[in-house]
Amino acid sequence: MQTAIKRFSEQGYFKTSVQEIADDCHISKGALYKYFDSKESLLIQAFEYNHNKIFENAMAIEFDTSETPKSVLVKKLAVEIDGMIENKDFMTMLFRTFPPGESEKLKPVMERIKYSMADWHKDCLLEAYGESVQPHIWDLVVILQGILKEYLFLLMNERKPISIESLIHFLIERMDAIVLDMTHSQPLLTRKMMSDYEQFNDQDDSRSRISSLTELITQLKTTIQSISCREDEREELTATTTLLEKEMNDDEPRRFLIQALLNYLNQWEPLQQWVKRIRMSNELEEDRTHE
Repeated sequence: MQTAIKRFSEQGYFKTSVQEIADDCHISKGALYKYFDSKESLLIQAFEYNHNKIFENAMAIEFDTSETPKSVLVKKLAVEIDGMIENKDFMTMLFRTFPPGESEKLKPVMERIKYSMADWHKDCLLEAYGESVQPHIWDLVVILQGILKEYLFLLMNERKPISIESLIHFLIERMDAIVLDMTHSQPLLTRKMMSDYEQFNDQDDSRSRISSLTELITQLKTTIQSISCREDEREELTATTTLLEKEMNDDEPRRFLIQALLNYLNQWEPLQQWVKRIRMSNELEEDRTHE
């Protein structure tokens, strides 16, 4: 997906062939189609993967006791803005190729991203300003996202000479003033009015788990294609991973089989990081089931 992002950004969607992407990854075109059923599917999954990476980087920023909640918000916004700017060419190419309203495959992806962004910004603002802003939180989310969107457009599309540091400083000052003023007014966007956002995020745990597991399995398969081993060993590892994926997505997964398959894959050092993360994902799901 990272190779596809690079190719699509530099050459455009229509000028990039699946064969070029496969060649860059040192795999066959047929092997690539085991993971993605079409070039369009690859593009859209690469977009979602790319977007998730930006927010994973921002969410990975740990709270340091030496820092104020506001300074943590500044760091998170900086990572988010950096990620958007870094991937400007890819995003521009995507929306020129598949306008969101015209691609049936892109619509659900855009919806998930819209809700997840709003939920993440809500959490960021609550951490920075405290529970006292809870009644006004959806107004604050919309205001933050609206201001950010327009300034990013000027920065990226019209190339206005705005520094990221100045933009974030300006954003925080505006949000401080708005938060202070909002204590004297009634919220415009209530939780009831934003119930679709609330419900989507309440139900998102299972979606996140499935999405995360799918990405881990994909990473595992990709790593298998790149490790040094005999071809018959590679085929056996691939078959093991396919069986693992099928079993973990089964309505009644057999725990003993999953553990046996993971133990086999764990014998290969390059695969161990993915095996560990899959084990953690599976253990969390089992904990939820027991609860």
